[in-house]
Order: sequence, then C-alpha cells, then structure tokens
Amino acid sequence: MKIIRRSPAKINLVLEVTNKRVDGYHSLRTVILKLENIFDEVVVEINPDGTGIKVDSDSEAIPKDGNNTCYKTAQNFLRVINQKVGLNIYIKKRIPVAAGLGGGSSNAATLLMILNDYFKQPLSQSELAKLAVKIGADVPLFLISKNITYLKGVGNRVVFKKDWKKRGYFLLINPNLEISTHWAYENLASTVWFMKKKRMNISEKLIQKINQSNTLSWNSLLYNDFELLIEKEYPVVRELKQALKAFGANGALMSGAGPTVFGVFDSLVKAKKAERVIKKQYPSFCYLIN
Repeated sequence: MKIIRRSPAKINLVLEVTNKRVDGYHSLRTVILKLENIFDEVVVEINPDGTGIKVDSDSEAIPKDGNNTCYKTAQNFLRVINQKVGLNIYIKKRIPVAAGLGGGSSNAATLLMILNDYFKQPLSQSELAKLAVKIGADVPLFLISKNITYLKGVGNRVVFKKDWKKRGYFLLINPNLEISTHWAYENLASTVWFMKKKRMNISEKLIQKINQSNTLSWNSLLYNDFELLIEKEYPVVRELKQALKAFGANGALMSGAGPTVFGVFDSLVKAKKAERVIKKQYPSFCYLIN
C-alpha cells in the first residue's frame, strides 16, 4: 500500500525563549502559523509481511539512515504499538532544510498520522502528542488541524488554536543558508541577556490582536528572540528584513532560529513587486502566499 500526504511548513509570528530547563530543553512562548501552500510530500509504502525501515529523498541535505527524523519516528511508533511491517519512506523536499520552517518536524508528524491511520488509530491524539514531543519539540504542533497555534512549555502545551483567514500576504525568502537549531539555542543566552527576566508576554498580546481585529494591526507585534544572535552572525537576515520593508511590508521577521525571513503585506500589488525584485537576488527560495 502506498500513502502520500502533504507536510506543511510553518513560520513563527512570535518566538520568546524564557528559560533553559534542567533537562536541556528551553521554555518558550510562541505563536505559529502553518503554511499549507508550502509543503513537502511524505510517501510511505507499507508491506504488512515485510520488516525494516528504509528512507530516501530527492534532497541531498537530509540523512537517509537511522539519523533521519522520519526513520526514528517510524521506529518509535512501531515499538510503542508493538507491530512489525516493512516501510519504504520517501520525502519529496520543497521546504529548505535548517531554515526555521519546521520541515523535519512536519515530516515526522505527517508520518505519525499516516501510520496511526493505517493501524486504525491505536494511539489517541494525546498519546500521539506525547510520542511526538519525544521526537522533537516542534513535532506536536503539526498534529494540530488549526493553522494558528499559541504554544507554551517546550512547544508542547497548547494555549490557543484557530483557523485564521484574514491575515494578509506573506513573502518568504531563504538566503540559501542552513543554521543549526542546536547551535542557536546553545548560544542564545549569551546574546539575549534579558532572556530569564520577567517581561511582557508578546505572544498573548498578538493573540488578543488577532481575535479583536481583521486589520493588519497585529503585525506590529512580530517578535523573535533569535534575531539578535542570528543577525549578528548572518547580516543577510537584517538585509532581507530591510528590503521587505522598503517595498511596503507592514512587518518583517525571521522565522524560528532562521535564516528564513518573511514580510507581511496588506496589498497583493506591493507583495508581487517585492517578490519580483527580491527573487532576482535570492532565486533559490522566494515564495508569495496568502
């Protein structure tokens, strides 16, 4: 049996890192928007009489062995439900790797849903989420059907979720860099000296704005703690944000630990003009969505 599902990207509208926990994870507050228009495809061939897990992809940037996130996901899921089947997993990559767009986590969550459906849902949604967070802090997010989510904890505690439609036009640019999330978290405290201080809950403020208004007034609250660190190491991030604003973006932000940057426009004409100009400079990944 062959099963194919889309695996969407995400952007962080707010990302506040508030503490490093004793288990090595970081506590955070984040508002995340899933982007159904930018996606990978996860293709799974299941042989009920076979054994073993094989992973392949059209991307050279991801591992194909036991270090692959989908390999670990399949292994953990089959162990938990005590089943053995043969799995051939193929990942058609469109989301850049190590780009702050959650591609690997989304692939893992999509695979979990495929396998749970195939085996007639042996795991409940809460059990699936508990398994997902062991694979990666971002993985549970992609199990949620709504497109905007406010999360706390290590990204596993859902505070708010909804389907959000009136949000403007988003132009995403990746400057063809890969940034290690592990490196970014390890070096964050040295740059964001106020990380552990009690400060305004920007995520909460943004959710209030989204609920109260159909205008783009919410984009004044775009915020990411990682920008201080990443802009210092990679000035191109600041350059791209400046370019987006120069062409009329109401707000611009880096997503996750970077380096992908997005701008929010209230006009499709402005957004398309920005896309035409910026794509000439950064052609590898420049996408306009609404």
